[in-house]
Amino acid sequence: MSDRLYALRASLLERIWRETSSNTKEGIKKIVRFSLTDFDLCNKIDKCSKQKPCTLSCCPYCSERRGKRYFRDTLKKQGVHLLPIDSLRWVTINVCETESLEDGARQLAEKEHQALRHIVGKIRKSCFIYDEDGNPLDSQIRIWGAREVQPVYDKEFNKISWKFHWHMIVYLDGYPDNLLKTELSKRWTDKRAINIACVRAKSEAGLRRSLRRLATYPAKACFTQHHSSENGTREWLPPPVVDELAQWMVSRDSQWQRFSLGNRRK
Repeated sequence: MSDRLYALRASLLERIWRETSSNTKEGIKKIVRFSLTDFDLCNKIDKCSKQKPCTLSCCPYCSERRGKRYFRDTLKKQGVHLLPIDSLRWVTINVCETESLEDGARQLAEKEHQALRHIVGKIRKSCFIYDEDGNPLDSQIRIWGAREVQPVYDKEFNKISWKFHWHMIVYLDGYPDNLLKTELSKRWTDKRAINIACVRAKSEAGLRRSLRRLATYPAKACFTQHHSSENGTREWLPPPVVDELAQWMVSRDSQWQRFSLGNRRK
């Protein structure tokens, strides 16, 4: 490619990055398509449609479909929408930040996942729940989780790192919020690392809608970051960063993202 063509492409990308909205799936698809250096992937996502989905994890439309299937085929079949609303929580944990996507993904799925399993087991052993007659109940925390990665781009030094985190729907089954947060905080000590929020709904139908939204939310890919902390505006990441993240998402193990704990009672 000649210098003139490089300059034209750079000018085109700059205009696209400036004019494309990050609030629409079409905008996300457009940015990913223009960032991809793999022609086959670019062509596949470009031809994606409702009738013939590309099924790529970096495609916002197919990711949304995947989230809806997760609710229908996993959460709903396991009865999460039938659980008491006041015992359901939406938990986010910022686990680690690394310079390598592969290293961070491995750490999140192996070492940190084992730590989470240990914490859940510890809570069950150290806290007993009793019924009104004082008899111990066989309570069990249940977790439906998604592993996520978010790019952290330093524009000044042109440096990228990757922040790995979990989004989880947690059924507490009688265990108090403060016990869960206390035990999690012993492992992930940053005060901003853990956020526990109630799953809000006024009816069973409202709960299904909330859980469907939560199941879909982690399926998205984050190709933007905050531009200004004052007004919360966002800007697109540079094309090479979008390309790296999108291609990694396509190549990762299909079982990497979703996990669950405590959903098989003995």
